[in-house]
Amino acid sequence: MTVKIVNQITSKKRYYPGVNPCNGATAHMTANTRIGADAQAHADLQSKGNVALASWHVTIDDKAAFQSYLDSRQCWHAGDGRGPGNTTTISYELCVNSDGDYVQMIHNAAERIAMDVIEHGWSRSGIKQHEDYSPWGKDCPRELRGSKADISWDDFLAMIFAYAGAQDVKPKPKPEERDKADQHTDADGYWGTDTSIEMQYELGTPIDGEVWHQSSHWLDANPALTWGWKASTSTKGSPLIYALYDFLAEQGVSTSILGKRDGKIGPKHIRSLQTWLRNIGNYHGAIDGELWKESATVKALQRAINDGKIHN
Repeated sequence: MTVKIVNQITSKKRYYPGVNPCNGATAHMTANTRIGADAQAHADLQSKGNVALASWHVTIDDKAAFQSYLDSRQCWHAGDGRGPGNTTTISYELCVNSDGDYVQMIHNAAERIAMDVIEHGWSRSGIKQHEDYSPWGKDCPRELRGSKADISWDDFLAMIFAYAGAQDVKPKPKPEERDKADQHTDADGYWGTDTSIEMQYELGTPIDGEVWHQSSHWLDANPALTWGWKASTSTKGSPLIYALYDFLAEQGVSTSILGKRDGKIGPKHIRSLQTWLRNIGNYHGAIDGELWKESATVKALQRAINDGKIHN
């Protein structure tokens, strides 16, 4: 079973400035039992601009998991202001609409959170309840705290790590690995760890030098993508590639060139990068959507980094 992932990233800026280090997870229940109050409805609410001063990263029901904000955003969900709940964790709202399958929703939530356990290397202690951060002790996620359908909080944690599989958990980056950005990378035509670190720094995503959840087919077809690029069958995509897409769109690259916003490098994304690099005078090669060894496109990108032309 694989939960369906839907990216519906909102442009509404209901988050604190700064980068979320994604140190853990915060689980919530929507408390909305109305018919139709599913993940799509909650994602639409965020896209339109939630009337409440609240925001969260992912909403999950019995059908899908909707991502509304990039993991790197410091959303308003835990009730602790600029405390660790809001500023250092990824938030997941679990739907309890009466026309949904609660048990299936719990499985989907466990599987979705497990994807981030694998990516960020969280332990069980990193998975928190909203109540852990609430200054007034909010009873949330209420249904899990009350063991609805005989599924307790401990059962939920066990389910998450069963989906993750201990052997698949990625070690969390050491603190010193997050401090390597110096606004310079060698213009050697290979996009590896150092180039990714500088891109992550400039575009405001978590900094680990790695580009996760990429297509093995496109990695094989673009040998200029080297260290730190990780193949996966996950549909989630990389925060860095999402951020690069948004940056290029802000720079005026047409959406017809950019193609689908899915967090994965591919021909359209590469062509859009080549188009922008040509527009700023850094690149004079073909718009071919390919990154060969010692790529002229990557060299142009690296020079743009060094010249301060990429920024959040």
